[in-house]
Amino acid sequence: MYPVAPGVWFWPKPSALSVYTLLLWDVGSRHDPPGHEGLLHFLEHTLFKGTKRHKGKELFQRIEKKRRRAQRLYHQRQNGD
Repeated sequence: MYPVAPGVWFWPKPSALSVYTLLLWDVGSRHDPPGHEGLLHFLEHTLFKGTKRHKGKELFQRIEKKRRRAQRLYHQRQNGD
């Protein structure tokens, strides 16, 4: 496993026939504010299913765009650009 950016790792598997992405956040139900239990679980489903105004695919594309930007900025900082 190779670090790509803070909290982002690349794990090559040369024999793989496909590529997949796994998103993990260091949060869970234990972080839900009192009286708002289930909030993070709801947000998880929103990312996959989307909302009436934003389709799940659109949300993923927006997240991916932000990830690419963060990765680019990280590499620029590492390279002193």
